[in-house]
Amino acid sequence: MAVVFDPHQKLPGNKITGEPGTVIGTKYRMLVPKNGPFYTGSLVVKSAGKVLKLASDYVITHPYMTSMQRTGRSTHGMVWIINPNYTQNFTLDYHAVGIGVSSTAQVSAERDRNKDVFPSDCQWEMVIGDVYFPPVDIQFDWENWKGERELMTAIAAIGTKIAQLPPISDPYLNNPFAPTFPDIFMNNGRSLVTPRLI
Repeated sequence: MAVVFDPHQKLPGNKITGEPGTVIGTKYRMLVPKNGPFYTGSLVVKSAGKVLKLASDYVITHPYMTSMQRTGRSTHGMVWIINPNYTQNFTLDYHAVGIGVSSTAQVSAERDRNKDVFPSDCQWEMVIGDVYFPPVDIQFDWENWKGERELMTAIAAIGTKIAQLPPISDPYLNNPFAPTFPDIFMNNGRSLVTPRLI
């Protein structure tokens, strides 16, 4: 079944599970989902049924910057297998964005063009070119913004703490190392000193 444009990551038909992945490249071993860029948090990479770990077994590359700007969600296009212990029987689970799908020729051309470029420095637009991405209503829900109340409470507490002046003791009275002076200087002793005019 073909995926459709899903800018809110809500359509169940765009959830792909168990898609076989074939590594392309030798210097940088890459997996490219067949249904195009995906929502980053939805990705699960397996090798022979074993779930691989992000950052130790694979790295997500080729961010789809246009999609991120339009949807407000993290999206990427490729997976870089960095653990040499995994070489075959890859499967991918992911939620496809449903737009910006590449052809095999586009992927091959980009990988050939960027064969010596660190994959983390590449973007999905380098694969597909500048493809139109329609404006998206991000559907930001102020009523259910997680963490808003906690954030405002924390900011108010910080403001209250800043407004409170700490008690500052007299540095002379509480300092055991402060010099002591004869009484002549304390009890109107200065009146006993006659100023001399120059």
